[in-house]
Amino acid sequence: YNCVPVFLSDALYDSHCNGYGPTVLWPILNNQIPDRHAGGKGGDGTHVSSLYNAYVRANDAFAHTIRSVLRVGDMIWVHGYNLTLLPAALRQTKLPAHCTVSFFLHSPCPSPEVWRVIPHRSELLRGMLAGDVVGFHLFEYARHFMTSCRRLLGLGENVGGPTGGGLCINTGSRRVTITVSHVGIDPDVLNARL
Repeated sequence: YNCVPVFLSDALYDSHCNGYGPTVLWPILNNQIPDRHAGGKGGDGTHVSSLYNAYVRANDAFAHTIRSVLRVGDMIWVHGYNLTLLPAALRQTKLPAHCTVSFFLHSPCPSPEVWRVIPHRSELLRGMLAGDVVGFHLFEYARHFMTSCRRLLGLGENVGGPTGGGLCINTGSRRVTITVSHVGIDPDVLNARL
């Protein structure tokens, strides 16, 4: 398999690995609402904003590297809360034809009531929705995500999909498929696609 590294400066790497994701997103995604965000350092919000800015820059760096090697028909599979903005960052410029962007959130997805307290919630939800497919481990998490998109972004959800049996969110310009999958991958299926 071909691997392409994403090089971040030491400061950006540290901010990405120890900043907004683990100190703001991770606790809230796991239904732990601190008194003040960012491990009690949230204060007036300037600290959280600086962490978020580094989070955006890191996601943009991943997008830049991925776009530099994309070919027609490639499948981009984004994993985890540290890269929720990556699908949207990838779509800031036109992707090669027939490219598919999928996003899988490996952590719980909280209810809309919890999403309301997440700083930059609209950007995070829209970042994930820029994927063609958004996946979760449990139906409960998918339901929370769909309800959050409806309540916080005003987007329509569709249980049953246009052909029945599927979950999707209508963004106005396209439909995003929502999936529920167990932990793990089928290597034969993945190898066939690669």
